[in-house]
Amino acid sequence: MRRSQAYAADVPVRMVVGNLYLGDEIDKTTAKLLWRFIQDKDNGIAVKTVKDRRLHTKLYLGYNEKETSILFGSSNISYAGLIENIELNTIETVPYDSKRATLFREWFENLWQIADKIDE
Repeated sequence: MRRSQAYAADVPVRMVVGNLYLGDEIDKTTAKLLWRFIQDKDNGIAVKTVKDRRLHTKLYLGYNEKETSILFGSSNISYAGLIENIELNTIETVPYDSKRATLFREWFENLWQIADKIDE
């Protein structure tokens, strides 16, 4: 089942995560945190998953009408990804209407459209 295009259009944070249904690829702490995000409909966070393929990319976008901040690399947002592992990430801030910012936002929007609703 897929959520409509309008799903989460008005929330400030949207996340697409890897397949939560595989069970062994997500640690319990992360699963509990994601489940809280999913259950709390008023927290301003919407979460979708990709079920049919492995989602390994890590992309974090923040933007306003003037600029887009792009953070991408190998780190998960987890204790291991931020503290324990050897990871490499890059962050840059570019004008909102730049080609680079547009490409990253479009990539995420396309992923959001094909991602699956997380069955509760």
